Amino acid sequence: MFRGEPICQKVAIFLSDELAGSTMKIDNRDVPEEDQVIYSKFLADSIEFYLVYGFVPFRLRKIDSKFFPFVISPDLIEFEYGEQNYEDIAPNIQVCLLL
Repeated sequence: MFRGEPICQKVAIFLSDELAGSTMKIDNRDVPEEDQVIYSKFLADSIEFYLVYGFVPFRLRKIDSKFFPFVISPDLIEFEYGEQNYEDIAPNIQVCLLL
């Protein structure tokens, strides 16, 4: 559905364009130029998950003594829907990794 909806594509393009023209900071410090490629890829890969699911499943990988986030591939994720009762604010969803 996401890829077939024009409004979703427009939002994704808008976010990608904003990402391309933005300065990255972590804890109010500029991200080193050599790390920006990894963070840019993570943010670009996050857009679809964020727009479709409202969260981004990721894992940290160590590269040259630094930890970087990487989005987990959608084919490695399985969702299980639990029963929802009237007191639940949101659906009862469990996310399982197929590793």
